Amino acid sequence: MEKNKKGQSQIVSTVLLILLVIATVVIVMGFVIPFVKDKLASGACLDVAGKIEISSGYTCYDVGDSEMQVQIGIEDIRELIDGFTIELGGASSESFRIENNTQVTDVNMFNGNPILELPPKDNTGRTYVISNIFDEPDFIEVYPILKGGKVCGGTSPVTSIEVC
Repeated sequence: MEKNKKGQSQIVSTVLLILLVIATVVIVMGFVIPFVKDKLASGACLDVAGKIEISSGYTCYDVGDSEMQVQIGIEDIRELIDGFTIELGGASSESFRIENNTQVTDVNMFNGNPILELPPKDNTGRTYVISNIFDEPDFIEVYPILKGGKVCGGTSPVTSIEVC
């Protein structure tokens, strides 16, 4: 009789160990799957990384008019983005959300048109004039906005800003 009890305790222990392993896997997967899905969703940011650039030749600060001119060019990602955010950083940072066919306070196209246009995908660029900038920014950075509203990481900041 005692031999049978010993055999049953080993079976119960094995079943309990299997259940413990299954429970652990379920708990871990509850954290891993959402984490991986989130990282895969941010993969679209990799598609636009490095494809928006600030042209330093036409980007400058006009002290007399308190205006900042920023020329932005994009490569073949126009269909992936809704727009971008221009950040003028320094002692007081300001951000301006640029989307196609919209108006933004204190931002006009270089030709004076208040209706903003995104640059074409041929990378010819568009120049945006931002008014009421009373201090020269320390840097300019651009953040792409994907379709659906997700904002990606910024471009390499431009730190040498010429005077117009």
